[in-house]
Formats: sequence, structure tokens, C-alpha cells
Amino acid sequence: MATTSHTFTLPDLRSICLWRTSLNPQHEAVAAESSAWVLSYDVQAKLGVNQKLYEFFISRGGNLLCAYIYPFAAPEILRIACDFVNLLFLVDEVSDVQNGEGVRQTEQSILCALKNETYDDNATLYKMTKEYAPSSLRSTAI
Repeated sequence: MATTSHTFTLPDLRSICLWRTSLNPQHEAVAAESSAWVLSYDVQAKLGVNQKLYEFFISRGGNLLCAYIYPFAAPEILRIACDFVNLLFLVDEVSDVQNGEGVRQTEQSILCALKNETYDDNATLYKMTKEYAPSSLRSTAI
């Protein structure tokens, strides 16, 4: 049986876009702070996240994305966004390799941290979410 491959070329959207892109001028300092926060939890070793993907995401991916999404945000707001995207990346990476029960436990842990319940399973994502939640609740700008 013969296989057929199909390709299509996306248009150069940047050339036809009427808006100029803007990058938050605080992004380098804020990205460094957010990356340092993630690294302080030693998540690569504790959570077993793919090393190459993890290094790319922490060094450029999520923080740079936030700097483009929030080009005019104050540093505190940009930091909240960067921390959130970094936390989401980690939750996604961890849940990709978990079975159904593991994902359920991760979900329970994160929800309890967000609800500020006394539950504490000592999980890294619980601790990160527990630390992140108060800063995000102080601001409703995102």
C-alpha cells in the first residue's frame, strides 16, 4: 500500500500582521527571578522532568512568552504570570508520565494548596503551588 504525504505551508503571519510586537522591558530581570524560584525547588531531580525540555523552557520558553503576552505589565504582574506558566509547565510534564492515580494525587495536592487547606503531602508541586498562590491572589490584573 502506497503512502502519501501531504504538506502545507503556513503564511508568514508576522509580515501580514498590522500590529508590532512588544516585549516587556522588565522581562530579563523578572525571568531570572522566576527561573531562580523554580530552580530553588530542584524540580528536575525531584520530578524527573526531561532535562533538555526543562532547560529550554526555564531559560526561554515560558518567561519569554509571558513577556510578549504582557508587554506593559508591571514587574510584579509579569512575575506572577511567569511563575504561573512555569508551574503549569511542570504540572504538564509530571502528569505526562503519571498513571491515572498519580494524576489524581497531583490534582488533589494542587487543589488543596490553592484552597489553603491544612492538607500537606510534602510534594514539590504542592509546595510550589502553596508558595505561588498568595502572590497570585494579591493581584487580579491577570
